[in-house]
This record gives sequence, C-alpha cells and structure tokens, in this order.
Amino acid sequence: MSERSNEVPTIKGTATEPKGDPQVMKIQAGLKAFGHTSMEVDGVMGTKTKAAIEEFQALFGLPVTGKPDQALYVKMQEVGLT
Repeated sequence: MSERSNEVPTIKGTATEPKGDPQVMKIQAGLKAFGHTSMEVDGVMGTKTKAAIEEFQALFGLPVTGKPDQALYVKMQEVGLT
C-alpha cells in the first residue's frame, strides 16, 4: 500500500516581490522605450544602465552623472518615457 501526501506542491521561482529598485526599473523601462532595446529592466544599476543614463543626460542637456536622479526622471516624464 502506498501513502499519499496531502502537501500541495510548490512552484519555485514565482516570487512576486521585485528584486531591484522600483524607481530604477521605471527609468530602465523608459530607456528601453527610448531605444536601448537590450536594456534589462531589473531595477539594478549596472554598467549598461549607467551608460544609457549618461547618454540620455547628455542628449537632453542635463548634468551627466550616470545616476538616476530627480532631474533625469522629470525629463523622462516630459518626453513621455515614464
């Protein structure tokens, strides 16, 4: 005779919590829409995100810091990217 478990199987890798910074994710999504199609929207400030931010800042006459600051976010909103 075999015993059957009453346990419900769990599915791994289905966590709904974001792993990265939500603000950075919004900026990455905007940069992806702006033309950085290989941009990973993960909320992590990596070298690709920093370089894309620097390019965006330079194109729009913002201080080139490579950081997701308020001026960057406001400009992205103005041009319809966030």
